[in-house]
Amino acid sequence: MEQQSKTKAQTKVSRVVNNKKLTLHERLFNLQNEMGTLSKDKTNAFFKQEYLSLAELIKHLRPLLEKNGLILSQPIMKNAVVTIISDLEGNHLSSKLKLPVMDNPQKIGSAITYYRRYTLQSLLAIQAQDDDGENSLPNPTKKLQVGTQTFHATKTKLEKEETTMDVVKKHFIVDKQVEQELMNF
Repeated sequence: MEQQSKTKAQTKVSRVVNNKKLTLHERLFNLQNEMGTLSKDKTNAFFKQEYLSLAELIKHLRPLLEKNGLILSQPIMKNAVVTIISDLEGNHLSSKLKLPVMDNPQKIGSAITYYRRYTLQSLLAIQAQDDDGENSLPNPTKKLQVGTQTFHATKTKLEKEETTMDVVKKHFIVDKQVEQELMNF
């Protein structure tokens, strides 16, 4: 049965590739037009904001990648998370983010997941549907300071992937030094 499923999937991809001699960019264009709106499926407990999880993103993309004869891979190369989308002819586009230096395997795993999500969203220009609360947030007026209780709580939430830097910046003024300290986990 498993072999039969693989054969059907391979036939479907072959049909797409053989009947439509599209370039990689044409395939990505088709994928983006077929994607529709993605809904945020997880909630950040710290900021009470929703976000789109990596699992939901990949679940939504897999059939579209297959339909368009595209392959997704996300290896770690030279201490960076690299997202690669390629076609069966070997053409590819990629996006990468260098991982922060850290010695805690759990924190490294969290950073890898976080970077996989954002390199994939960046590469495909994916924007999850904003919730009403996010659209109504005022501009931040409080500056986040290194060493404060709020700083440590925010850093912990980032490490656990319970928030994103974009969400933090909607609540606080974050200068470059503070952002670097927050992301160094």
